[in-house]
Amino acid sequence: MKSINTPKRIELKDVFKIGDENLIFHFLHSSKFSFQEIYPKRHINSLYFDNYEYTSHVNSIEGASERIKTRIRWYGTKLKTNKASLEVKSKKG
Repeated sequence: MKSINTPKRIELKDVFKIGDENLIFHFLHSSKFSFQEIYPKRHINSLYFDNYEYTSHVNSIEGASERIKTRIRWYGTKLKTNKASLEVKSKKG
C-alpha cells in the first residue's frame, strides 16, 4: 500500500479486487484514524476523463506530484438528482 503524507492530508492508495468489500470495511473500522461519517448517506456519482494511455489514472495511483484531474460529479439517484458540476483539479507539488 502506498502512503502519501502531507500537512493537509494523508492518502493511502491500494488496488482491491471485486469481492474485497468486507476486507476494506474491516480495515476502515479497525483503523487508528477514527473514520466517521461527515455527510448524510447519499449517492455520489462521478465520471472521470482520461486519455488512451490512462495518464490521469497512472499519475493518481503513482502519486505524481503534478497532475490534473477532470471529472463530472453529481449527487442523487436515477429518480432524484442534483445538478452536475464539471471539476478540473490541478495538483502541483
